[in-house]
Amino acid sequence: MQIRATRVRRAPRASLARRTPLAVVLLLAAISMLGLTAPAGAQSFDRDDTAAIERYTLTMAKFDAWVEASTQIADAAKTMKKTTDDDADEEKPTPRTLDEMADQLSAIPEARRAMQNARLTPREFTILSLVIMQTVMADQLIREVPKAEVPKGLNPANLEFVRANRAKIDARLKELQAKQRGG
Repeated sequence: MQIRATRVRRAPRASLARRTPLAVVLLLAAISMLGLTAPAGAQSFDRDDTAAIERYTLTMAKFDAWVEASTQIADAAKTMKKTTDDDADEEKPTPRTLDEMADQLSAIPEARRAMQNARLTPREFTILSLVIMQTVMADQLIREVPKAEVPKGLNPANLEFVRANRAKIDARLKELQAKQRGG
């Protein structure tokens, strides 16, 4: 009688895309509901924009300000969605620079007011959004795939910030997510 070794199959892990903080995804959805278009991609940023993103250093005060503004923008998006469905078909040009992204945001009074209330300029809010998304996703990837390398252009101080403040960041993103869902 032969004994065969069988391999135990593990349940598949949730993919990184499914585990990316939903609050970040929902914020991007809220911004798109305000009539903004998604950025053409980091590859289309010029050197100055790329350098601005790479140089930006996260702090808890700035992260909290971003959450505050994001919450207000999400609330405005819900209200505007009900009243501006007629404008949904209007094509917006795809922004190619940080300034174009910031200009699109600041053209919307509710978004501009949310950023002002949080003491952020539209450009800083735009950079913060990109840096937070980039860093949180990189941290998640590195935790899931320990051999993964830190993405090129990621400010190491931001990765350390996310790692050191992960519990608070996760809690604030969950709060944002709950508010964006209507809670």
